[in-house]
Amino acid sequence: MNENPESERLARAAFYGTLALIAWMMWRIVEPFVLEIGWAVVLAVSLNPIRLRIEPRMGRTKAALVLILGLLVLVVVPLVFVGYTLYNEGGSGVGYVQQKLAEEGGPMSLFHKAWEWIRARAPFLPDEQA
Repeated sequence: MNENPESERLARAAFYGTLALIAWMMWRIVEPFVLEIGWAVVLAVSLNPIRLRIEPRMGRTKAALVLILGLLVLVVVPLVFVGYTLYNEGGSGVGYVQQKLAEEGGPMSLFHKAWEWIRARAPFLPDEQA
C-alpha cells in the first residue's frame, strides 16, 4: 500500500507549505481591515440582543434599518458636533500659541524651557550644548 514513504512525506510537506503560503497571502489581504473587522464584531455582538427583540415585530430589513439609523445618531452626530467645535475653537487656540511663542522668543525658546524642565527631573541627561 505504501508506495514510497519519502514521496509521501514530500507531498505532505508541499501540501502544508502551500497551505501556509495561502494563509499568509490571505492575511496580507485582510490585514489593512483588521481594525474595522474588530469594530464590526464588537457592534454585532453588542447589538444582537436589541436585534433579537425588534426583529419579530418589524422584520429583518426594518430592524436592520433601525439599528443602522440608531448607530448613526449615537456615533456620527456627536462626532460631527465635536469636529465642528474643534474647527471653530481651533483658530483661537492656534493664535494663542503663536502669540505666546512670539512673546517668549519663538519655538526654540519653548524647546529650551522644555529641556531645562526635563533636565531638572532627570539630571543624567546631557546639557544642551553637549
